Amino acid sequence: MLNTEIKITADVAAQHGLSPEEFARIRQILGRDPNLTELGIFSVMWSEHCSYKSSKIHLRRLPTHGPHVLQGPGENAGVVDIGDGLAAVFKIESHNHPSFVEPFQGAATGVGGILRDIFTMGARPIAVLDSLRFGPLQPTSPSERSPEELARNRRILDGVVSGIAFYGNCFGVPTVGGEVQFEPCYSSNPLVNVLALGIARGVVGALFFYFFEAVQGFERAETSILLLVYFVFGLFGAPAWSWLAVRLGKHKALIWACVYFAVTLMFAAFLAPVLVEPTRSALEAMTGNPAPYADLLMAGAMVALVGLAFASGDLLLRAMMADVSDQVRLDDGADRTGLLFSILTATSKLGYAVSVLTFAGLQMAGFDPGLGGQNSGPALMWLQIMFAGLPALCLLLAAVALHRYPLDQARHAEIRAALDAKAQG
Repeated sequence: MLNTEIKITADVAAQHGLSPEEFARIRQILGRDPNLTELGIFSVMWSEHCSYKSSKIHLRRLPTHGPHVLQGPGENAGVVDIGDGLAAVFKIESHNHPSFVEPFQGAATGVGGILRDIFTMGARPIAVLDSLRFGPLQPTSPSERSPEELARNRRILDGVVSGIAFYGNCFGVPTVGGEVQFEPCYSSNPLVNVLALGIARGVVGALFFYFFEAVQGFERAETSILLLVYFVFGLFGAPAWSWLAVRLGKHKALIWACVYFAVTLMFAAFLAPVLVEPTRSALEAMTGNPAPYADLLMAGAMVALVGLAFASGDLLLRAMMADVSDQVRLDDGADRTGLLFSILTATSKLGYAVSVLTFAGLQMAGFDPGLGGQNSGPALMWLQIMFAGLPALCLLLAAVALHRYPLDQARHAEIRAALDAKAQG
């Protein structure tokens, strides 16, 4: 059999963009020479695109801590508290080399990557910005630039701009600003820097991380996965609440959603941790193997159940506000839909603003986010109450209040019939 294995030398490593020092480091890590596949993996992961190896020394000089910083470097995106119970989530990405190789796809996937990072932090992307550098499009003198180079620069510019716009338009996220410059040094090395900005409910996200890291002892990466599960299952639950609203009526569906949300939230916070060990024992008995991730599986199942109700409030309240608009139009003939929805939005923002007092309550209880699970027992108990107990109480009170809601399914049918008759008469 012929030996087709390529001998890996420093010259081969250099062809993969690795310096002699990096090649020596790889040999030290592996304890031997790498094969071609391993060399390729190291060259990709240690590239400028993936590791920012030449810019880390400069990035470390930037401030990363402060009273309003909820998440600094190390996660998918940065998170800053902007008040009113909201957080700004942002991510910057450079897709320089991919955009040079394939301008449209390189720029589009750059935008897609940072939009993905915003989603994974539980936020909604709202804007994209870009900072672009290209080679000159026109010669300053007849002999300065070749026609081929100018044509390539124009092709890169067209592809990058189209790629950024395409991916943002697919998500409905506008490019709200940016800047571009043209210099000869960028002809073979265009710079494509894009930034995505999202908005998240800061209190919910912060309490989520506090609870699962301090009370249940999960790592940051595991908690991020659980938060993603929570929001994803919120999307899955929306059709179910819509179906229930059609069958029972909107306010009755919201009552069920409030009760379901409260019960599952309390179960996830206070009872699910107790069931981890029985679950671990059952899994080990069934499989005959250790089950080290039983706690994560249990937490994931509970978060998924709780998350099913996440979108119910926004969905059903807005649907109910449309019914109120019909009632107002029947009473005085005026269409006050915009006013009513503005009141609903203002009420929601007021609720977010009041919820910020949660952090003051945790501070008074002696809870320190930096200590994690090393906080005192009373501080951790207060965290559980703020995370689940207090919201569950508010949800149950809302369910009780909704029993007196006058615009039930039958009444709304009467309103619609009266409005139709009025329109025809």
